[in-house]
Amino acid sequence: MTPPARQHRVDPEHRRLTIRADLDRRRELGVAFVNQEIMAVTGYDRKTISGVTQRYVRELAAELLDTAVENQEAYERWVRDYRTFRPSITRTTSGPVLFRRFARLVIEQLHRENAVMTVNAVEAITGGRRQILNEELVLWEQETGHQVARTVAWKSLDTYGTTVLVGENHALNQRNESIKAELDRRRRLGTPFKLADISRCLGFSVATVSGYSRHYVATLADELLSAPVDSREAYEGWRRDFNTFRYSLPNTRRSREVLTRLTRLTIEHLHREGHTVAYSEVLRISDHNDRHIKQEIRRWEAETGHQARPLRVWKEITLQMVFDSVSPALHHLPLTFLESLSMGRPFNESQRRMIHSILQPKLRDVAFFVMTFADGNRPNDITFFANMSRYLKQLKLPDIDALDPEVFYQRYHDGEVLPEEGSPKRGRFLQTYFRLLRKQEDYLLRLTPEQRRAVAPWQLSGLKDDHFWHRSTIHRDVRTDQRMRRKAATAVVHDQFYLLRDVAERRSIQVERLHTALQDAIAHHKREGEALPMSFSITDETVSTSGRTRPTQQHFRLWDAATLRSVHEPVAEDFYYHQDQRQRIRAAVCNQARYFLSYEGGHARDDATLIEPYWFIELLQANVLKSQVIDSDFLRHNGFSKAAFQLPPRSTWGVSISHWLERISRDLDITFIPLEALRLAALVGHAAIQIMTKTGARMNEFLQIRLSQENLSRVLLSKDREAIAFRAIPKGRQAEEPYYIDERCMRALHAWWKFQRERGQYLETIPPTRSLRHKLRPAPYLWQHAGRHFSHKDVNATMSIMLHGISLQTAAGEAVRVTSHLLRHGFATEMRALNTPVDVIALLMKQRDVRVTEYYSQPTPARLMELQQKIFESRVDLSRTHVRSPAQIRRQIEAAQEQVGALIPVIGGRCTVASQCPIKFACIGCAGNAPDWRKRDQVIIYRQACAQMAKMAEAQNLPAEGRKAKEAMASCDDVLAEMELLEQADQAAADPVILTIGRKER
Repeated sequence: MTPPARQHRVDPEHRRLTIRADLDRRRELGVAFVNQEIMAVTGYDRKTISGVTQRYVRELAAELLDTAVENQEAYERWVRDYRTFRPSITRTTSGPVLFRRFARLVIEQLHRENAVMTVNAVEAITGGRRQILNEELVLWEQETGHQVARTVAWKSLDTYGTTVLVGENHALNQRNESIKAELDRRRRLGTPFKLADISRCLGFSVATVSGYSRHYVATLADELLSAPVDSREAYEGWRRDFNTFRYSLPNTRRSREVLTRLTRLTIEHLHREGHTVAYSEVLRISDHNDRHIKQEIRRWEAETGHQARPLRVWKEITLQMVFDSVSPALHHLPLTFLESLSMGRPFNESQRRMIHSILQPKLRDVAFFVMTFADGNRPNDITFFANMSRYLKQLKLPDIDALDPEVFYQRYHDGEVLPEEGSPKRGRFLQTYFRLLRKQEDYLLRLTPEQRRAVAPWQLSGLKDDHFWHRSTIHRDVRTDQRMRRKAATAVVHDQFYLLRDVAERRSIQVERLHTALQDAIAHHKREGEALPMSFSITDETVSTSGRTRPTQQHFRLWDAATLRSVHEPVAEDFYYHQDQRQRIRAAVCNQARYFLSYEGGHARDDATLIEPYWFIELLQANVLKSQVIDSDFLRHNGFSKAAFQLPPRSTWGVSISHWLERISRDLDITFIPLEALRLAALVGHAAIQIMTKTGARMNEFLQIRLSQENLSRVLLSKDREAIAFRAIPKGRQAEEPYYIDERCMRALHAWWKFQRERGQYLETIPPTRSLRHKLRPAPYLWQHAGRHFSHKDVNATMSIMLHGISLQTAAGEAVRVTSHLLRHGFATEMRALNTPVDVIALLMKQRDVRVTEYYSQPTPARLMELQQKIFESRVDLSRTHVRSPAQIRRQIEAAQEQVGALIPVIGGRCTVASQCPIKFACIGCAGNAPDWRKRDQVIIYRQACAQMAKMAEAQNLPAEGRKAKEAMASCDDVLAEMELLEQADQAAADPVILTIGRKER
């Protein structure tokens, strides 16, 4: 029996000729196209078509440059060929030269037809930039001696001062009047808009609207600079006009003057209305981040003699400022930190800011009094008083004295007042209230009767009706709901516990492999001098959301700034590179000697079919790694908030470069990869997932790692064994304790240190992140970037990036975001599943209040390490990327029989895993499943069910579910192929004749 026939491959030469034939046909017809249309006609992949098209266009460009055009027929044929392939020609190095020749041929043809020669006439045919057209007209005049029609007798001024021919005046005037009427209408409405909105409304191109609205906005800028503003109504009208055209005014010649006047008018408006002039207020009201605000405030002070608030007062609230805002009798409270620092913690910045920002004087005093002794749950306490201040304002009550607590808290509990507050928020608010009452009671019991009478005016009012609150179930309902949500999310993370770690490691290796390929490409360009953009490819593997890998060929392009500008400039607007105000910025960006990497797609290595791109491409397309402006649809679709993917500041390109590359990406459909930001996310996210899944450490403990002998070292255990441990102060402790890690964690820490050194950054002594400042001093922490200690949000963002695309959903369909807290829950759950004693888990996780029914003696460090070694082992083998041979499957079954005896039957075969299932019984696609060809029907039925699931996911717009179904179908195909080989081998072993024939055929 012959082995199954391999997929038929098309001869590359035949493929090339087929594509060229279609290109010749389109050239003959003069039909413009994109590569996707040829893909639909020929059926070939994008890379193949793109390669043939590029060679074809280069040959055509050379032909168009050399072709002589001396009559109208040759001219029409040349223009038809140029317009057919113009989008592709523009991206070549010959694009600018060919456009100039196109303009020259149009000029010569107009001269042959005795038509009036104007820039507008040439622009109407070429659709190009007026600057280049003017240059070509001047050269043509100098070379031929002819004259372009520029006399006044032939011209007329349109509504916006543009010079046009009398013959062309009628059509242009109609277009101008339509645009002007629409601009006037939008100015009356006062709604901000962009030129694209008017383009869609009127049906004109954006370039046309931009050209004829430029003078309108320039006139508006002059009007805004000269209009008197001396009242609130005048200021609001001025602001309305500015906001309406806020996207067009920065493109005018006087944009800087307009922004400066906006700042000055805002300052004068604040002063006129009796408000304090401060940098924060000017920034908030003007709604634009102008770096000249501080200069304008100083200039206003010098010219008027008035005094603004110190520019940095709004950023820090001192204790003295809080003292100045509360009653003097509260400056010395007994048995608090105000009497002695040993009796309590001083206020932190958030507490000071909250107290200072409360507008109601009595509530401010109450908050100050309670905060001096209620230091057990600071975030909820701060939220309680901040919400109370807001509630009083919503209820139109002057202060907390006017609030009846018996009525308010009961009606708030029932949702009769402030019904927009949800049950969880109401439950937390009431829970905090009763806890503060208990704290207050404990504090008052320690005071003398005289002291209690002295502080009575500032006590938080209690409740008398205990019967109602004893019957209330809101706290229990909220806690139960939170517990159920946490348990559901923990179950999801635990199901994928080892898979998360494996996927993060593989993706980190992918990013480093890409970085090495980029460095090699840059070195090749510098050594060989190959022209840019330079295409190159690497062999990589795609890791699916289920952990299945597939060898791929990924394609990239190397650019530099000069090449990008030369390609982008012909298709950009006239003002983009040549406007006075922005020209310096563009020149500074474009002249930088740096390289950029773009992604061109990929295909499977064993065939030419397209594959899904890298997992981070979707993040790039949603602007997650390139800027802080993230696609809201993307966040909503993935169930995340805006802060879920935000990397630390200064980890991506600068603002100017980011805006420039985003503009090029939008105009030319190029996907740039911010490799340095991607490496940062990969190194930090991979290290965090490794350490947190192997130690159960909290985020604060992970952030305390330092590369010093005292903090990170090897520990000598009994019997000459070693372990690696980093030391950190756990929650609620005073001394450092060890957290044991393995060699992979150590390599992840070293990789981050090496990355920092390559970028010229060293581990400086920096203050700890805000959540650690109350117990740690400045130190050279490992997890820092650009002189700033990472925060919880930074590390969680890197983990979200590294695990993007892995579908984690609860049974209720809620998206689960992997955080350090969930990984800690997953660690505890997995350690318990490995039969680790509860008291040992408590010691590993550094927990204080763990209640268990039975305690054992405290284990030694060696015993702790032996038990923790179980979780260091990789319990899932995701390396199978090919179809196994019958001999390999037989050896796997024999080895499993020696370990577990009778094998467990599973779908499509038998399980050979001798321990707890590492992938939660996802048998199809598991390397531990030894297939049995007699169970082929099971796999076929399962594949049909997956196909139905893929159709349903596509119909319901569920891409994550669709990806899982398609991966399961691919795994079924692999299993069916293995079954085919097993069946052939069994038949050959049973029949020697078949075996002989099979050998001859092979």
